[in-house]
Amino acid sequence: MSIASLARYLAAGSPLSAAELARQTVPVHDDLTLDALPVLFPAIVGVFGRGVDDEFVETLLTAVVDPVTASGAGPAAWDKVRAVVPADVLAGAVADAAAAPALATMALKLLGLYAAGAGADDAVAAAVVGPAATKATPTTVVAQAERTVARLAGGPLRPAVVQALAAAKAAAADWIVLARVQALATVLLERSYADVPAALLQYDVAGAAAEDELAAMVCVEFYERVLELNLAPAALAAVEPQVRAIVGLHARGAHGVLGLAAARFVGALAQARPELFAALDADFGVVRRLSARDERDAAVLARLPAPYLAAHNPELLRTLPVAAATLGVLANVIATDDAAGSATATVAGLRPDALMRLPVPDLLRLAWALAGPAWGAARLASWPAVMGAVLEGRRGYDLATLRGDVLARLAAHAAELGPWRATVEAEHRAGAWGVAGAGPAVAVEDRHM
Repeated sequence: MSIASLARYLAAGSPLSAAELARQTVPVHDDLTLDALPVLFPAIVGVFGRGVDDEFVETLLTAVVDPVTASGAGPAAWDKVRAVVPADVLAGAVADAAAAPALATMALKLLGLYAAGAGADDAVAAAVVGPAATKATPTTVVAQAERTVARLAGGPLRPAVVQALAAAKAAAADWIVLARVQALATVLLERSYADVPAALLQYDVAGAAAEDELAAMVCVEFYERVLELNLAPAALAAVEPQVRAIVGLHARGAHGVLGLAAARFVGALAQARPELFAALDADFGVVRRLSARDERDAAVLARLPAPYLAAHNPELLRTLPVAAATLGVLANVIATDDAAGSATATVAGLRPDALMRLPVPDLLRLAWALAGPAWGAARLASWPAVMGAVLEGRRGYDLATLRGDVLARLAAHAAELGPWRATVEAEHRAGAWGVAGAGPAVAVEDRHM
C-alpha cells in the first residue's frame, strides 16, 4: 500500500485492523517523504478524534510513524507538516495521557518533529514537559516525553523547554513529579549547561530530608547524575550548597533509603571531583569515620580512590576483611591504586589463604580484579593455590565465563606470570569452555562486582 493510499484509509476511518495495518509496507525515501508527509500526517492526526484501541495506535506507530520519521526527511518536509498538522490537537492528546496513553505517546512523538524548523509555538514545549508535572501520567508516556525533550533540547524550542521545565519544577508537589522533572533537566544538561538557569538545579535537600525522605532521596540521586555528566566547574559551583548538604547528611548518619543515596553520592563525589571532596572531608571528617561493616560506608568505599583512603584512614585499609561483603570495596581499592599497588599492599588480609576460603565465584571475581593491573597479575602468579583454583574453575556457565575473564586479563600481562605463562596462554586460547569460540557471549562488565 502506498503512503497516499494509506492516508486515504486513515482519513476515511476505514476499518483496518491492527494486524492488517502491520502488514502494510510503507515505501520511504527522501523525495517521497517530502511529498507524502503533508498528506499522511493529517490523516494520522485524524485518528486522535476517533475511538481507536491502543493496539491500533501502537501498530500505527511502529508500522507507519516510526519508519517515516526515521527516513531522514529534512526541515523542508517538516515545515510542510507544521502547516497542516495543528499542534493544539496533539497537545490536547498529551493532556489526556491518563485516559489514552497510546495516543498521548504518539502525540509526543509527533510534537518532537516540530523541533526540525522554526515557527513552532511555545505551547509545544509546554505540552511536551506537561506529563512530568502530572502524577497520574503513565510511565510509558513519561518515557516518550523524555525522548521528545531530548529531540527538542538541540533545536529552536530549547529555550521554551527550559522555561516550561522551570514552571514544572515550581509546581512539583511530591517526589514522583520531582523525579520526573529532574529526569528532564538531566536531558537538557546532557546537551549543554550554558543556558540552564541555576534555579532549575537547586533544591532544598536539607529541608526535604526533614519533611519527606523520598523527596530528599530523589534530589540526592539527581545530584549524583549531575556529577556523572562531568559538567564544567561552573555547573557544580551553582549547586555547591546542595553538595555540602548531602555530605552533611551522610556525616550525620542518615539512615534508610536516604542514607544509602547520600553514601552513593559521597562516593561519586570522591571519584568525580576529588578536590571538592577533599575540602568537604576536611570539614566533615567523612573518611576517618568510615567502617567496612556499615552498608552506607561500603557504598562510599566502593568508589573512594585508594590513595586517598590510604592517606586518611590507613587503619581501615589495613584491617579490611576479605569476604563476600567487601568484594566491591576490595575491587575498587585495586582498580584505583597507584602503579605499584601501594595501597593494596597494606591490606593485611589479602593473602592466598583468605582467597581460598571464599566461595569459588567470589574467588574468581577477586582474582579478576587483581588480574587487571600488572602488579596484581604478578601477585596472583606468586600464589600457586589461587592460580590452581582459577585454572580449575570451569564448572558450569557462570564459573566458566568468570574463569575465562580472569584468564583474558592474566594473558594481557604475560610477562608477569613467570612459570604460569604457558599454561595461562594455552587455556586462554582454548576459551572459557575449553574450546575456542564456545559458549554464549555476555558483556564482561555484567559478570563482575
